[in-house]
Amino acid sequence: MSYTHGSRTKTPSNGPDPILLTLFANRFMSVAEAMGRSLQQTSISTNIKERLDFSCALFAPDGDLVANAPFIPIHLGSMSFAVKYQMNLYGDSLKEGDVLMTNSPHAGGSYVTVHPPRTFLRSQFLS
Repeated sequence: MSYTHGSRTKTPSNGPDPILLTLFANRFMSVAEAMGRSLQQTSISTNIKERLDFSCALFAPDGDLVANAPFIPIHLGSMSFAVKYQMNLYGDSLKEGDVLMTNSPHAGGSYVTVHPPRTFLRSQFLS
């Protein structure tokens, strides 16, 4: 694939196509933002509804972060570990629509308080 920029024609190397990479990055970011807005609008918790004290993100099956919404991203550091931990436990048995919940510090929790943060993971499969 080649493209023209100004008067020069460029042929990208074997790396990712920068245009497609940008398009997919924006699409994945908008999905994470929509997840967050839905959570905010349906929540009864003041911390979630008004303070926006939550994180929403998309992860690859191996637990790597794909895209995150710009709410309070402090939880994202531990969310990757939670995804990896849960995938090691349940990865082969997950079905479309399964939801996992954890608040264990050993399973990727970020800190231990009176009410540790809960991480919810929903499986999504492509046909």
